Amino acid sequence: MVTNMRRNVLQGLACSRYGSSVDVPGFFWLLVPVLSIMLLSEPAGFAQNETDGDSGPTLLSVFPMGGQRGTTVQAEVRGNHLEGASEVWFDQGGLKAQLLKVEEVNDDFKQKVNPLEKQKKPMIVYRALIQVRIDSTTRPGVYPLRLVSRRGISNSLGFPVVEERVVVEASGSHQNVAHAQPTTVPAIVSGKIGQPGELDYYSFHAKR
Repeated sequence: MVTNMRRNVLQGLACSRYGSSVDVPGFFWLLVPVLSIMLLSEPAGFAQNETDGDSGPTLLSVFPMGGQRGTTVQAEVRGNHLEGASEVWFDQGGLKAQLLKVEEVNDDFKQKVNPLEKQKKPMIVYRALIQVRIDSTTRPGVYPLRLVSRRGISNSLGFPVVEERVVVEASGSHQNVAHAQPTTVPAIVSGKIGQPGELDYYSFHAKR
């Protein structure tokens, strides 16, 4: 009973985080043909003002946000204090993950600064490249993903497993109709907004 309660609590937390994911760049899922977009913002639960060098690892985002069961997904997890991470941990079976590499992020994007606020030393953001193998028998749902490092165990991010095919945003510009990224339906498109005001276009064939 205790194990079931713990699992239910973790799933609830994961679903909560999945519904309000994280840091710049923002992430969205596009369900076609319904074309419903979930634009996600940074949750207040993440401690961005920590400066303690002994703070544990903090996960901010994962892209792509999940995958289809029976497939292997290459994903990027971003967060703070991820140096020295050694393992990917899922609370439940059906997903097997491997940590490939951890490196510091050097994006060109610069966050807007309010001159009236006291400036704090920005925290270093790292990205961990992982590979997740999803068994074909894994039930659809949101699975808590964590990283393990010498600093301890991180917070969890929701990693959805779905029935539908998942299309990941392609590299290169598709910020206008003429260069829209083609896809087929039904599918789920997992994309990201890297700059304020950026627009991404996707196209598919539809019958009358």
